[in-house]
Amino acid sequence: VKSSANSRTMKSATRVLNRVGKKWSIRPQLSKMGEILRPLGKLLEPLTDKIGWQLMALAAYFLGAWAFWHRTQGWSILESLYYGVVTLTTVGYGDYCAKTRSGKLFATAYIGIGVTLVASILVGAVAKNLSAAEERLAQRLKEQAETSGDKTTKPWKELASFALLLLNIVVGATYMAFSEGYWGGKGGWEHPIVDALYWSVVTATTVGYGDLPLNHARSRHFSVVYLLISTTLLTDCIGHVAARAVAAKKEKVLARELSPEMIREMSTIEGAGSEITRVEYLSSVLVEAGTVERTDVDAILARFDELDVCRSGTLDEADIRMAAMKEFYDTPGIIKKEPSTRSRKLLDRFR
Repeated sequence: VKSSANSRTMKSATRVLNRVGKKWSIRPQLSKMGEILRPLGKLLEPLTDKIGWQLMALAAYFLGAWAFWHRTQGWSILESLYYGVVTLTTVGYGDYCAKTRSGKLFATAYIGIGVTLVASILVGAVAKNLSAAEERLAQRLKEQAETSGDKTTKPWKELASFALLLLNIVVGATYMAFSEGYWGGKGGWEHPIVDALYWSVVTATTVGYGDLPLNHARSRHFSVVYLLISTTLLTDCIGHVAARAVAAKKEKVLARELSPEMIREMSTIEGAGSEITRVEYLSSVLVEAGTVERTDVDAILARFDELDVCRSGTLDEADIRMAAMKEFYDTPGIIKKEPSTRSRKLLDRFR
């Protein structure tokens, strides 16, 4: 058709193709299909979100375990949920466990998947909600202190985290004292208050001795929620304590007075022992405070030196131009006749 641009053949072929295109066009059908599927897309929109996939993964994890344990050991769905949460939080009471060879093989895979993947999703979701409560409590404590005239700086977040953990232990001990002690009936705990406090602390710290059995279903159902909240609060409290230690170490490093020993320690340039730069001071303080590792700082500075082709100590357009020229000309053995696409674009940009 192109070779005979002015011929009758091209004109007739064009008319035929236009008619066929109008008759067999699929655009109207696709438009109608899109209108039909649009409500379904809105319905499935939450599932495409990250939270939706996490909820589906948790449901598949617990329902799959229930299907297996119900078939092999006759557990109910709540008993399977209790076993799953005790496993995920690494408490491991031992009151519910696999008793067959197939069950032990299943539990091996179940523990590996649960502790590495599912626990991070579940505990992360709980921690997100608890962190908001912790922020509100810390803000309230700070406002009350300012109202009373106390303007000293205190670790309000650490105090709020510890207060929530202590409140959680008290609530767990109170419930178990009545559930397994006073209302436990025959076979209940002998010393309700002491045993309940002991169980609450052992569970919150994920020690899980298992010497105090839970004889009632209501206690196991309560433990499912208590385990998730207590382990999350404990992890958060430990994280605040560790962060406080790092902050104290950083303050100590920043409070150091300038001295010849300090200059020699922080200087990383050979022969420049009488002065230190801003970069050297920054990297030395971060390394000494434990915020970063020396190897990470060295790797970042080495990468900066690679990008600084002009050796000017800064990164600018001259380095981009020099890098493009080096890529084009610096070839071992021979010189390229044609530059690469990236080099050609860079050279055209600075031409």
